[in-house]
Amino acid sequence: MATLATIFDKFAWVKTERRDEVVSRATAAADQAFALRSIPNDDIYFFVKRIDNSHVVREADPVANRACWKAFGTAVAGAALVAGLLAPSLYGLLSGYQLESLREEQRHLKVAAAQLELEETRLHSPEHMAALATSQRLVDPSPERLVYLDGKENRLAQR
Repeated sequence: MATLATIFDKFAWVKTERRDEVVSRATAAADQAFALRSIPNDDIYFFVKRIDNSHVVREADPVANRACWKAFGTAVAGAALVAGLLAPSLYGLLSGYQLESLREEQRHLKVAAAQLELEETRLHSPEHMAALATSQRLVDPSPERLVYLDGKENRLAQR
């Protein structure tokens, strides 16, 4: 069943389109007054998809294994070369430290030897020997108690 609205719309179509055009121009002018500048790349949409590669197994590369060992060997050879070049200077440095410690020990030993010699001289002095003799009650022997060992009088001492 047809209504009058559909029939009437055919005649009023031209007026409605012009009216919509005027309204859209007015709305566009009002929107343009308050429009913001566009953001760069605002029209680009990046779609992010989660990818799960946990089940993927990398294929073995025989060339990579050889290259890895070659790089490791080169690094070890370089380190050995640097150590060989630095070894003499390091040995000289350590020898210098050892030589200086031996010189310091020699100084200490010379001081200790001088102190021991001074103590020995003090112990062998006549004053100290006389003090020891009086403290231990040592006396000089009488002349008849002296025995001379020159070999003429007593033949038993020579055997």
